[in-house]
Amino acid sequence: MNPDEIVALLHRTREITLRLLEQFPKDKGDFRPRGELRSAMQIIIHIALSEDRLTRGLFSNRWDVEEVQPPLIDRIEGAIAYLQKTRETTLAWLEKADNSALNRRVKTPRGRVGSIAYFLLSLNEHEAHHRGQLTVYARLCGAKLHNLYS
Repeated sequence: MNPDEIVALLHRTREITLRLLEQFPKDKGDFRPRGELRSAMQIIIHIALSEDRLTRGLFSNRWDVEEVQPPLIDRIEGAIAYLQKTRETTLAWLEKADNSALNRRVKTPRGRVGSIAYFLLSLNEHEAHHRGQLTVYARLCGAKLHNLYS
């Protein structure tokens, strides 16, 4: 994949996620189906924080997870803003990348090895997984979801 294809895929995935979050009840950000599960707001922050940490490591080789902390967020709107800001940062990194950069192999601190393109695609999968959780949460909160994939 080239940078434009990856950008298009990341845009499409985030577009769908944001459509879902637009329809998520704003007063239900703390909702969790069971006490030990993340709340909706925590899931959104998790998606953003994972992307923030991974892209920083991939593009600048700075893997210290303590270096990247989420802002203090107490409302779902703040979590959504953090999600959007993180994607802007990812896209800024990608603007500087070419095919050779995307094909460069890296090893994460957890020992996973792959190309930068591979890890960017895994971000996409990660977001889609958690979007599925958020979809269930939204429905449990009574949301009627429309046109997520249009």
